[in-house]
Amino acid sequence: MMRVCVLLSFVMLAGCASVEEGTKVVYRTKEVKVPVQVPCKVKTPPEPISWALNEVSEAESIFIKAAAALAEIEQRIGYEEELKAALKACQ
Repeated sequence: MMRVCVLLSFVMLAGCASVEEGTKVVYRTKEVKVPVQVPCKVKTPPEPISWALNEVSEAESIFIKAAAALAEIEQRIGYEEELKAALKACQ
């Protein structure tokens, strides 16, 4: 009985593997566009060696400290613009 079951299963599998006369397999190439990440090769701008407010001693007058604070704001704005430009180059 076991032989008959095994033989019957092989015959059924052979029937599934047969191809009808006249059928043809057609291979077609299809182009698919997929976005691929590319590493950014832009160097980040160097951070300023010294910010303006770090150069002022604590003994200076409030007016000199305020001027240094305003100068540092300008430095930071310039540095931020350089960072934004580097980031924009990567997009």
